[in-house]
Amino acid sequence: MRPKLIKKELIKLASSFGIGEIVYLGIRWSMMFYFLEVEIEPFAASLVSEAIATLFYLTVVSAVLKATKVY
Repeated sequence: MRPKLIKKELIKLASSFGIGEIVYLGIRWSMMFYFLEVEIEPFAASLVSEAIATLFYLTVVSAVLKATKVY
């Protein structure tokens, strides 16, 4: 492969994972705060918010990769 093409693809991958990470952190902390406010046990609140945020992370990364035509 050509070096410019590899660099372009790596930038697309990095930006996709970066966007996903921002979404992950935003959802995880907001869900965690919400669950703690409604008085769910801290361990359960952390576990559930982690699971929900991970699903959103995977969805966002897949959507961005598809939108940027990486695959």
